[in-house]
Amino acid sequence: MPTLFAKHIPSASEKTAAAFHIRYMSPFVLLGIGLLIAVLAAYGVLIFIANAKNNTLDRLGQDIRAKVTEFPPAEVNEIFLVAERLTQLRQFIRSHIFSTNALRLLESETYPGVRFNDYSFSAADRIIRLQGTADGFTLIARQIALLEGNPHIEKIGFGGLSRDASAVSFSIVITFKQSLTELGAL
Repeated sequence: MPTLFAKHIPSASEKTAAAFHIRYMSPFVLLGIGLLIAVLAAYGVLIFIANAKNNTLDRLGQDIRAKVTEFPPAEVNEIFLVAERLTQLRQFIRSHIFSTNALRLLESETYPGVRFNDYSFSAADRIIRLQGTADGFTLIARQIALLEGNPHIEKIGFGGLSRDASAVSFSIVITFKQSLTELGAL
């Protein structure tokens, strides 16, 4: 009579049957088992990488907190004040580049018989309003055509024509393209 705790020893026919089942399993079953093992291995690798990343982030956060406590608050405030001033200086230089480029363009693109007497300038809008005089109407027309052909000029408004004994007075509003605000545009 078999005992309850007896160890079962497989017979030769049982071993042969088990080997037969593994050898003659469908390739799809083996492929499925292989894919399952590969997915589980990939999942394990991803968990390992995520834990390593979280540990690195925690360590960096601790380093940052340690560095922040090393700086006195007065020095931190000084750093932020300098950063704000540098931002303002950068904006000032950008507007200076635009005004310099705009005036250089007008200097190089103005005919000898045209004189600009007054101008107002808006760097934020990229606009220059000019009052001028010229030796004649055809010279004004040529001056406007020359400015309209410039690739850095977006739009030209023209008006205020009047003639006196010696010259023709006019006004021009020039809107420049954004490209003129870049260093080295001209």
